[in-house]
Amino acid sequence: MSSSEIKEDFIWLNHNLGANFFLTNSLLVAMTNTGTHTGLANTFTTDLSAQLKKKTTYPPLIYSNLTLAVETTFSPQAQRDFDVPDRGFHYDALDYAFGGLNAGTNVVFTAGTAIGWFELPGSSGPGYGLSLPNDVTAMFTGTATLPCVFARYSTVQEGVNGHWKDKGWLAGIRSTGTMITNRPSRVVAQFLHSYLPAGGPCHFRDYNNMLRVTANHSEFYVGNLGGYNTQSSYTNCLFDRIYLVNNTSVSTAWFILRNTTHYGGWIDFGHSESGPPYWFSSIVDCAFDGTAITMGNPSGGNPLYVFNDFNAYLVGSNNTIPAGPNDINVGSFGWMSGWSRPGRFFLPWTTSPLVDGGSTTADQRGLFHFTTSPSDGMKEEDSQVDIGYHYVAVDWPDIPMDEDQDGTPDYIEDANGNGILDSGEARWDDASDSGLRVWITRPTSGSIVP
Repeated sequence: MSSSEIKEDFIWLNHNLGANFFLTNSLLVAMTNTGTHTGLANTFTTDLSAQLKKKTTYPPLIYSNLTLAVETTFSPQAQRDFDVPDRGFHYDALDYAFGGLNAGTNVVFTAGTAIGWFELPGSSGPGYGLSLPNDVTAMFTGTATLPCVFARYSTVQEGVNGHWKDKGWLAGIRSTGTMITNRPSRVVAQFLHSYLPAGGPCHFRDYNNMLRVTANHSEFYVGNLGGYNTQSSYTNCLFDRIYLVNNTSVSTAWFILRNTTHYGGWIDFGHSESGPPYWFSSIVDCAFDGTAITMGNPSGGNPLYVFNDFNAYLVGSNNTIPAGPNDINVGSFGWMSGWSRPGRFFLPWTTSPLVDGGSTTADQRGLFHFTTSPSDGMKEEDSQVDIGYHYVAVDWPDIPMDEDQDGTPDYIEDANGNGILDSGEARWDDASDSGLRVWITRPTSGSIVP
C-alpha cells in the first residue's frame, strides 16, 4: 500500500501461508493490534522518490477570521521534500489554510501555491474560505507544471484536531459587498486545480454582490460553480462531475464556455427576467460526456442572448440545450490517458470526430501550443481547433515543449497562445532573445466585456 492512512483497526496476515504486506509512505493511526512484524522501514523506489519531492512533512500556515488590509501575494512555503527524504508519512502539500479570511484588497497566488480552505466553527451554511468585496480580485497564476491548488482542506489533509467540521452550502471563495454589476468581485485563474469532496458546496459563488470569474487552462473536481449573479467565462477548462449554475434576473450577467470538457455533472442556466434584455449564455467547442443540461431560452434562440454551436454530446444524454447546426453526437468519446504525463481526457486522434471539429483555428483560441493528442511532440498550432479541453504539448518525459531550447517553455513565452510574437512576449522559436519577457497585467476595476 502506498500513501495510505489506516485508522483504529488491525491488520492480520497469516505468515504460515507466506503472506507479505508492504506499506510505503503510509500513516497508521491508533493501531493497537499490529501483532508480530518485521521491517516497518522506508521502502524506497525511484518512482517514490519522484513522488516525495512533491509532498511535504510541513504544515500549512493558517489564516482564520482575519482581514487582509494590503495587497498580499501568497507563494509556496511548506517545504517540499526535494532533498534527503524525511522519515515518516508525507502529505500532499498545503501552503496555507483559509477560514473566514476577508480580502480588503487584491490577493495573488503564485505558481505552485496550494490553498486549503475550511469554514469557521459555528459558521454553518454561509461559511467560506476567502471573501472578496467589490472591485477586489483573487488571481491564481499557475503554470502547467506548477498549477495553483485550491481545495477543501479535507481532500488533502485532516485539519486541526477535528475542529473544522462545519459543512455548509456556500463556497471556498465568495463575493460580498453591494450589488453593483460593474463593480464585481473577481476571480482570475490560469492553471488552477480546484477540488471538493462529494456533496461539497461551491468552489466560487456570488453572495450579495456580482461575482466575475475568468478561468483558463484550469480543472475543477466535484461540487458547484456559479450561483445567482455571475459573470463567468471559462476557456479550456475541465469540469469533472461539476454542477454549473446561473439562475438570475440580472441582464448584465453572462456565462460563457469555450473549449471545455464536462465529465458527468449538470449545467443549469435559468432566467427569471420579466422580459428583454436577457442575460447572455454561450457554449461553443465543448464536449459533454453524460452531462445533464437544462437551459432556459426565453428569447426563442435570439443569438444576442444565447449562442451554442460546434459542441459534442454523448448520445442519450439528458439535455434541453438549444442545438447548433454543427453539433456532433457520439456513442463514446473514447478518452485516453497521456503516454508520458497525467491526464485522462485526451482524444483518440485517428478516430475521434472532435479532432479539427471546432468553430475556429486553435491559435485564435490561444491554444497554439496545446494538444488533445496523447502522443508527445504534437501541437495544435493554427489547425482547426479540436473540440474540448486541451493539455500543454510536451516533449518526453512530461516536459512542456521548448522549441528554441532556451529553458522557457513555448506556451509561457507566447503568453496569449496565438503563435505570433506580440508586444511583451519572447520568441518561442528563436533563442537569440534570451528567453522570458512576459509579465502579468493585474486587473483594474473597469468593466470587462466577454
